[in-house]
Amino acid sequence: MKILNYLRYFFAVNLILIIITRIIIPGYKEIKREKKISDVDIKNYIKDSEIIKLVNFKKINYSVIPVEYFDGTPFVKKVGYKRIAYLTSDDQKIYKIELYHPQSILILNNNVRKDTYLSINKNELNKKGSMEDPIVALRYSVDGFMNNNVSDEKYNYNVKEYLTYKDYKPFTSADPWYYIIMVWVFVTIAGFSTTTGILIKKGYINKEGNYEPNGPSIKSKQ
Repeated sequence: MKILNYLRYFFAVNLILIIITRIIIPGYKEIKREKKISDVDIKNYIKDSEIIKLVNFKKINYSVIPVEYFDGTPFVKKVGYKRIAYLTSDDQKIYKIELYHPQSILILNNNVRKDTYLSINKNELNKKGSMEDPIVALRYSVDGFMNNNVSDEKYNYNVKEYLTYKDYKPFTSADPWYYIIMVWVFVTIAGFSTTTGILIKKGYINKEGNYEPNGPSIKSKQ
């Protein structure tokens, strides 16, 4: 039973490492990340934006299902999704609409309207306007009234999330380490639960949770 108890300690140490590396550290980083973007940064981004009219726009790539942009941090922030659409128009440049607000609706029908309007930051206009380097818009309108499709509240939220996570890469199943870590977590939890359960059943762990080297007492056997 000593070997089994050593295994329990081994799994316990790994469980602590998982909590530190997958919960505490990411949570701390996320708290710091969210504090980087202030209300002033959001106002300046919006202030330096202008409305661009896309004439005879065409949808290149339109995502009906929201795309994950943040994989979530336990107890700090849940998984974040955004709606995206790639557009082009007579200028042949590629524009990318990104809507981060959970209640965002992205409806673009060029069979009904041939033009659309985008709020674009001036820095975005320096981009190449290609699929690899699209011009990002965080607000759109089908009729020129920008508050109709994306309200001011949603626009501010879009800007904050975009500035916060534009360089962030979610940890997904595409990452080679994803399945390795998932196996590590599963084996650790299963191993700790199994070894602890066996030791408790055999009477080698008392009510206080401490290991009893001599096993169950004579009284407990009777």
